[in-house]
Amino acid sequence: MFSLSTLRTALVKTGLVNRRAVARILSTLLCCLVVAVRPFSTLGGPYAFLVITVKELIFAIQENLAQQLEGTVLNVMGALFAIGISTVAKYLVNLPETNTVTARTISAIFLVFITFVAGWVKSRLPRLQPSMRICCFVSIWLLTVNIGNNPTYWKESLSFIWITLAPAAVTLVVSLFLLEWSSAAFGEHIVDSLNTIHECLACKLRAMLDDTPPIEVSQAEKLDGELVRKSVALDSVYEQAAFEIRLGRLNVASLKPFIKTIEHLRRELAWGMSIHRASLSLIHPETFKLLATPTRQLGESILQDIDLIRTIVSLAYQDSIKPHDFRAEKSAIIDAESRLLRTKMGVRNELEKIFETLGPDCSQFPQDVCDLSLAMISLLQMGTEVQRALQVCTRMITLYESSNYRVWHPRISIAWLGLPPRSLMFDEQEAIPLEHRPHETNLTVEEAREGVEEYNRPTPSEDAKSEGGSTLNKVARANPIAVIRRIWRSSRVIQIRLRLSGWERAIHHSPHLQHAFKNAAGVALLSLPVFLSPESLGHKWFNAARGQWMVISYVWVLETNTGATWRTGYLRLAGTIIGAIYAYLCCLIARTNPFGLTALITAADLPVTWIILKTTIQPLGVVINVTLGPITFAKYTQHHLDVSVLWLATLRGLMIIGGIVAAIIVNNTLYPRHCRVIFLTGTCRTLSLLNQLYLTMCRDIYQHGTQVCHTPSNKRPVLKLEIQCRNSLHQLSLALKAMNDELSWVPASKPTRKYHEAVFLMQRLLDIMTGLRKVRENVPREEAIVNVLSERHDLISCVCIGLFACENAFRGRQPIPQFLPSARGALSRLELKVRHALHQSRKDKSMGLSPAYAFVEGEIMKAMVLTLEAMTELCRSLFGSAEWAVPFHTGTRLSSPAISRQASEDNITGSWGFV
Repeated sequence: MFSLSTLRTALVKTGLVNRRAVARILSTLLCCLVVAVRPFSTLGGPYAFLVITVKELIFAIQENLAQQLEGTVLNVMGALFAIGISTVAKYLVNLPETNTVTARTISAIFLVFITFVAGWVKSRLPRLQPSMRICCFVSIWLLTVNIGNNPTYWKESLSFIWITLAPAAVTLVVSLFLLEWSSAAFGEHIVDSLNTIHECLACKLRAMLDDTPPIEVSQAEKLDGELVRKSVALDSVYEQAAFEIRLGRLNVASLKPFIKTIEHLRRELAWGMSIHRASLSLIHPETFKLLATPTRQLGESILQDIDLIRTIVSLAYQDSIKPHDFRAEKSAIIDAESRLLRTKMGVRNELEKIFETLGPDCSQFPQDVCDLSLAMISLLQMGTEVQRALQVCTRMITLYESSNYRVWHPRISIAWLGLPPRSLMFDEQEAIPLEHRPHETNLTVEEAREGVEEYNRPTPSEDAKSEGGSTLNKVARANPIAVIRRIWRSSRVIQIRLRLSGWERAIHHSPHLQHAFKNAAGVALLSLPVFLSPESLGHKWFNAARGQWMVISYVWVLETNTGATWRTGYLRLAGTIIGAIYAYLCCLIARTNPFGLTALITAADLPVTWIILKTTIQPLGVVINVTLGPITFAKYTQHHLDVSVLWLATLRGLMIIGGIVAAIIVNNTLYPRHCRVIFLTGTCRTLSLLNQLYLTMCRDIYQHGTQVCHTPSNKRPVLKLEIQCRNSLHQLSLALKAMNDELSWVPASKPTRKYHEAVFLMQRLLDIMTGLRKVRENVPREEAIVNVLSERHDLISCVCIGLFACENAFRGRQPIPQFLPSARGALSRLELKVRHALHQSRKDKSMGLSPAYAFVEGEIMKAMVLTLEAMTELCRSLFGSAEWAVPFHTGTRLSSPAISRQASEDNITGSWGFV
């Protein structure tokens, strides 16, 4: 039987019964009433219906009060700035005679200037994007209406002040009563990431130590992918939380160390816990039993400690006024640290005993010993990270007990303005902060140095003149042209010229200036008819059709890359059509009854709220609400409007559609920033960074010889490159996400599956290199480094050449060479030499756990070589092979060197091998 409880349950399942949804619907109702009630609606003049539009576009309800307050302040400031500049322009317009060319020119210049500056700020400082959009919105209305002699222009400015402040006040008051006052989103993300790490580690332990089905392996791989996304997202979530107002006892900085902890644990799981066997006990049961027991004990201890850490984080970062008693958690931390330390020492001792038991002949070690040693070393590294996290928890509890419940204010800085607001970061699927790095055409440092030396090198004629005698030299010095030339060619002036040249190139290739130009050029072209003579057909058409909606729609759809523009465009196109049809039905039902229109618009906000809050097509719901106000309340606020409702709905819809189409055309023809080009360029940069990272790591082991030197100053270059690789991979993921929204004349013309595979392989290479850096801190340097320098040179050369070949294949979209130096062969020779060196050393002395680290290093390098080969084969499948030979078994003789495009699925690689 249907009841209110059944209805409530259904609404809860749809997500409409929550604070934000109720606040959205209530704010829509109040804004409609503000337009409907005459004493208030008259303050907005004939454009009072824009209150509903501005509320949905600019002052939409956010997740919590802090975000709502921040958005309200910034967006009101942007609107007031636009109103002030436009009012000054109106004042200057009214100085000349009525309807002169000068008056219209002044309005056009001010409009282009405002939209250019707003476009640059919108691209350069993503947090101010909504502010710049309302700046363009207000300027377009004020500078395209009643151009010429208008003594009451200041009344229009006052009307737009009311149109701005009314929805801002309504949404802020509603948020004050309904939304949460502060957010613990960062703590929730930390806990969620720890939960995923806990689940992934438990799954991998079961896959290694138990007889589990293959689904465990696939589940672990899925969790690895989730961990990558969550770990990268923690940085942006922390940056957002650091600039938000929050109530609580702990600042967001107290949880910052957990970002590093989660990333380190994720990397250990990626490079050390990646055994793809259901059970290793079938191969060597005795050895497996010896290694499995301590491995299981250490893994279970780490899992218990992760449980404790996430419980402490959840309790300490909550917004409760009543303090929590952490005495039980303190004792649990002490027990956990002692238990983890005992377990780690037991694992080290057991692993050392096993390697001593296996004897000095390293070549006889079975493969499962190496695999489980890799897992145990990884678990030991994870245990160290968990110990540090427990120490952070102790400091956090101490800070919690000594702090009072207070308001934490944000840190305002340029970095804050450079971050996208949370609404854009999550609602728009992170397509906004996508970076574009244009193709570098600047001179390198080496090229610039050689050019300066060549420029300063005297020519033979100058040498002959210098040998001609002192008289000629005096004449040359007295010649002002020679003096100017000498100054112009001096090293300091050349350095200044090179710097100015770099700035000029940076400005020429700046994506922010390009976006500003597109924003201003589109607004100028679309609004051109209104600046023509009042007797012209274009001017009359623009005023009759309200062409302002076309210009505003263009500004709203124009994004910083083509993929985001396509996505926003077709979603807003569909939303405009749906909104126009519903608005027409509303007018047929309620006519001009304001309260009937209010009820119908509020009812439409129910499904729109669900679309915005619970789906990934937010622009569709937003533009539906935006379309309703200008059509339903148009005749109510403008009594002189004598057109039919059908024609009004069609006209408004066509204007908005025209702006959408114009934005898509401009963004695909004028300075297009195609996501595929961005992805390929970013892939080149990532492979170059990986090459630099590997070279830096290898350079470090040669510089110090047998001395172990791992000071922070020595680690800093490597850590910096790792962060750059991680950020570059994140940008590639955003480009791939936006690439799916781009349309093409050729179906399935972009091999996105291969591109995803390339990102996965580069992420795998980064994780492997990170593990390699940590393991090399404990390898026996005399046996595994100093005595095998020649073999290591060969392996480094092979790896770097392979990465360089892949980089240039992506850069030039050219076939990869048919044959590359065999990294697998170099690694085999290195392993044999290392095993021989360890065998000789183990005869003379006890080496402890060092052989285990040496074997683990070999396993990691083997995984790196296999991943590099997979990356090379991927390049062959994408760009083909540069062939000069054919296989012998085909019966074709070797031909002369030639280059042809052939995919990797041909039998060349199978016949010749990776040589």
